[in-house]
Amino acid sequence: MQSTSTSPPFEVPGSPPPSDSGAPPPEAGPSTEPDVEVLDEEPRSILLALISQLTIGMDLHRVTLPTFILETRSMCERLTDFMSHPDLIIGENSIPKIQDPVDRFIAITRFFLSGWHIRPKGVKKPYNPVLGEFFRCTWELPDKSTSFYVCEQVSHHPPISAYTYINPHHNIYITGDLRPKSRFLGNSAATLMQGSFRVRFPSLSNEEYCITFPNVYVRGILFGRMFMELSDVATISCEETGLQANLEFKSKASSPGALLGGERNLNAVEGCIQRKSDGVDIALVSGKWSDALFVERLAQSQSLPQQQQTDSTGNSTDGLFRTKGSGTPVAKRTGFIQGVLNGLPRLPYALSSASEPNVENRESLFIVNEAMILSKNIAPESDMEEFESRRLWRHVTQGLQERNLDFATEQKSAIEDNQRTVCKNREDAKVEWVSRFFVPVGDEWKFDIEEYVSSIFFQC
Repeated sequence: MQSTSTSPPFEVPGSPPPSDSGAPPPEAGPSTEPDVEVLDEEPRSILLALISQLTIGMDLHRVTLPTFILETRSMCERLTDFMSHPDLIIGENSIPKIQDPVDRFIAITRFFLSGWHIRPKGVKKPYNPVLGEFFRCTWELPDKSTSFYVCEQVSHHPPISAYTYINPHHNIYITGDLRPKSRFLGNSAATLMQGSFRVRFPSLSNEEYCITFPNVYVRGILFGRMFMELSDVATISCEETGLQANLEFKSKASSPGALLGGERNLNAVEGCIQRKSDGVDIALVSGKWSDALFVERLAQSQSLPQQQQTDSTGNSTDGLFRTKGSGTPVAKRTGFIQGVLNGLPRLPYALSSASEPNVENRESLFIVNEAMILSKNIAPESDMEEFESRRLWRHVTQGLQERNLDFATEQKSAIEDNQRTVCKNREDAKVEWVSRFFVPVGDEWKFDIEEYVSSIFFQC
């Protein structure tokens, strides 16, 4: 029988002792400033020398990028940004408590869009996780319930990060995988964010929302100011409610006057929520994910039966938007407005120029400056296993924070060299690598609940 193994621990010779701090990296936080990076002469020269060796369309996954563009956290941790606002789907805004399926869908849309504003300043890229690397954390919610998260790098070629978020008390399960592919495009580089994640609610007869990501672009790497932006289309789909959304993340390059520095489309997103059965628009979403997002309800949901609920004060608690005394959420009142938008031709993936949201009928969906980021609970690095993200990359992080790029590069190379050695030894011994927390089922990765119960989260 073929033997199996997980990635063994390793130490970088001569490394200083790890920090016990469980605090998040200092630059990982909300920012409403454009992601612009102005490089000094030396970093610019290094970058141009690297680019001179590339060809248009080249896969960048195997290209060693300069250390100065790295963010001080792994992609395994960066994915937690999308769980930073659990109050949007738990507690007073608990999805299972919302009876109107359209309001539930809008709430999921808001939750998805709420995570993008958390980013480092400038143009930074998270560490590429190595095979077997994992990140885990918990969140203590205001209602005393606990949410658990774990992400594991389950494949290196091609790179796949599988992750899950669970709140057992509220019966909410999120699971997904990210399969990034990087391409050189000339004056730009793209990270194609392939993969998807699913948000499932067992208490709603396993109602499930499947969500895909927009792509990430770095512009101006040859000339002009270098900046990062999201672009292309993300989708949300729910078979149980028969609803779908196409959300177009606008590119600054497509903004009117872009060649003159136009900023209209910077961080902008527009999209529509539709009924799958007839393509009728239910709601329009617009705004900037870095600032404020809005929704305009166009039509009353006919997907599922609904039952109005009121609290002891007579206020509506049925929909996403609560109104005092009227018994009807604002979203439902505006939902009866049958605008000309429904009858206008449009692209299947985005709003046409004629389908711009009606400002008078828009309701606030998410305001970045008013949102509270719930802090993660993370074990001290001294208590972590060797392949937990923060412990694994701790010396690279130290070098970046101290601006000692030579040390950071040395430590990064040691990690990558060790990865290559371990993989070669495993191949030579004909030992199959087995992921720890996720198991492959077809083309998906399912969370191993037994491992979850037996060990991992009780150590946080």
